[in-house]
Amino acid sequence: MSLFKTFALGERLKLGIGATAFNVFNHPNFFLPNYSFVTGDSSFGQISSMTNSPTSPYGAFFGFDSSVRVVQLSAKIEF
Repeated sequence: MSLFKTFALGERLKLGIGATAFNVFNHPNFFLPNYSFVTGDSSFGQISSMTNSPTSPYGAFFGFDSSVRVVQLSAKIEF
């Protein structure tokens, strides 16, 4: 989810500020359902676990710990 606003600071100068939020609603990410079809297996098609929490808003490959909800602030000047 992103929110941005641009302000005019004159005829040729503009200031843009914004915020981008990752995983705003913090919903759970479930693992794949049990797909092994064995006779008598009562857990076929059921989801029994959740995936690992990402360590960054871009996945779990950066190697540092990150909050599940992340907000990124930005600003730009156009001239």
